[in-house]
Parts: sequence; C-alpha cells; structure tokens
Amino acid sequence: MRVDPIGFYGGFNLYGYVSGNPIKYIDSLGLAEYLISWGAVSGSRKNLGGLHVYGTVIAIARNNNKLHNAVSFSGTFFGVDLGSPGGETFTEKQIFSDCQKEPDVTKVQGLSSFTSVTSSLFGDGGISWGLYNFGKLTSTSDAFSEVEGYDFGFVTAQGYTKLSSEIFEVTTKDLNSIMGLKQPNRN
Repeated sequence: MRVDPIGFYGGFNLYGYVSGNPIKYIDSLGLAEYLISWGAVSGSRKNLGGLHVYGTVIAIARNNNKLHNAVSFSGTFFGVDLGSPGGETFTEKQIFSDCQKEPDVTKVQGLSSFTSVTSSLFGDGGISWGLYNFGKLTSTSDAFSEVEGYDFGFVTAQGYTKLSSEIFEVTTKDLNSIMGLKQPNRN
C-alpha cells in the first residue's frame, strides 16, 4: 500500500488515485500526469463564441536531470456560447493526464476541446466549471476556475493548441511555487 506517487499534486486525498480505498483498488496504469497553469480570454455574439487559450504544461515526474520538463502553448477555439453576450477571463492551475506512462509535455499540441459552465454576473469575479482537453492531455481534477468579467452561460468550443516555446526545465521548488505549496522547514 502506497500514497499517491505525485503527493499533494493530485489533491489533498493522498489515496484519491485509488478512489480513496488503497486496500480495495489499485492504480495498475500509473499514467503520466502534468500540471497545466493556463488562462483563456473569451467573447461571444449571437451564440457564437471564440476564445484564446494560453499556458504552460509541466510534467510532474522528474526527468533524468531530476528536473521537470515544461513547455508553453496557446490556441484559438471556436464554438457555441449559450448565455449572455460578453466575455470573461479564466485562470486555472489543474492536473491533466494522458494514456501513457512516460510524460511528454509536447502532447499538449493538437486538436483540443473546451466545455464550460460559467457564472460571473457582477464583474467582481465568479466561477467556471468545465472539462478540458488540450491535445492528448485531459483534465483530471475538479475543474473550477476563477473568472473575471460578466457572463452567465454554457460554452463548448473546439480548436487547436500549438507549442509556443521550446521545451525547458523547472525545479521541484518552481513546481511547488506554481501549485501554491510550501516546502516544509527542515531543521
């Protein structure tokens, strides 16, 4: 019996990867996981919507240099926006996975989809919940986002994400900082 190999990156339940029951269930696949820090700016008119997505994907597993591979990406999406006309800005830090054991941050590139329900009526901020696929990476954690702007509605859009940087490496300390985690003091 073992706690989640990615620690708290998968959520506060260290046995969430086995539905909270490590005695009864196992994670035989051990799929690659990624942290994606991303944002989206959207707008709509007459139920047609578009959005621009941008962000950075970081492999949670370390590479041979004991660092985490990362790459920046962006994409344009078009689809249906059922709700009030206008737009919003999403910001999110979220865990994604793919169907492989070895991480490859370039899998963020490719045909992508964005489905979201948003409530931001007063311009002071709101929330959005959604399902997101960027290339071959799929959101796995609760996908609640902070929203700025005025909107109330449902958006579903498809597009293509492409790499906007070369692969670079980040330290575990940088990864923890992005996630909002603090390193324990070692006295």
